[in-house]
Amino acid sequence: MRRRQFQKLNRRNDIVAVLRWAVPVIGLLVTGILVVQIILTNLTRDYGISGLRIEQDQVVIDKPRYGGITPDGTRYNIEAAVARVQTSATDIIYLEQAGIVIEQSDGYQMRGEAQSAILDLTKQSINIPGIMRSTDSEGVRGVFVDTRIDWVSQTLNSRGAVTLEFEDGAIINAQSLLYDARAASWDFTRAVYVVAGDGGVN
Repeated sequence: MRRRQFQKLNRRNDIVAVLRWAVPVIGLLVTGILVVQIILTNLTRDYGISGLRIEQDQVVIDKPRYGGITPDGTRYNIEAAVARVQTSATDIIYLEQAGIVIEQSDGYQMRGEAQSAILDLTKQSINIPGIMRSTDSEGVRGVFVDTRIDWVSQTLNSRGAVTLEFEDGAIINAQSLLYDARAASWDFTRAVYVVAGDGGVN
């Protein structure tokens, strides 16, 4: 009888020992599954998704699309070859081979393209740290460096060099640019205007 009691105590101790590490592990797994589900639900709501996978601590989305409307009725759409989201910061989305289309209610349209961009869902803005090339419905082509587009304030701020080439061949080169859509103002820094210049935007 003592042997049986001793064996029962040993089994109970073994079970308690297993539970000591199993319960926290199960809790972490359940929490992780819930976090991933929340991330995927939010991304599915905000994005058009053709492919989605988990890589280490990132959610990776193939060919995502994101869009919205500003207070004045301007529509914007963002697409990319790939989007990456850190599970620790789901409001920041890193885009590769990004395309941005802005269409105003009067029919004016501009499209920008960049190798990489960072979309901030909380601030409703997109940062292009490198070069963005653009074309618009009026035949203007542009090159912008280190650009931030803010949908809330409806501004485009190119903190680096800017080149704009118009349909007639005229060119504006500037050190920086702040464009305010609501005020319809273009604020260039150290701008040089060349009439019918050759070369243009490459």
